[in-house]
Amino acid sequence: MNFTLNFILIPILGAQGAAIATVIGLASAFYLFDLFLPSLRPIFWIKTKSIFPAEFYKCVTLFIKSKN
Repeated sequence: MNFTLNFILIPILGAQGAAIATVIGLASAFYLFDLFLPSLRPIFWIKTKSIFPAEFYKCVTLFIKSKN
């Protein structure tokens, strides 16, 4: 993700584009890391609830539960 964002943002914004790409890449990595470790999955759901509105969260959880 960082590479792609750097490729897009550096020609437009220069060093600021690189900084923005790095922040977005690290934030998404920190967010998704908790999804892949079962012991940290409850933290992933806490993060998801804080980012997305309640109704969207309910739809996602129902979808995931229906797949299991």
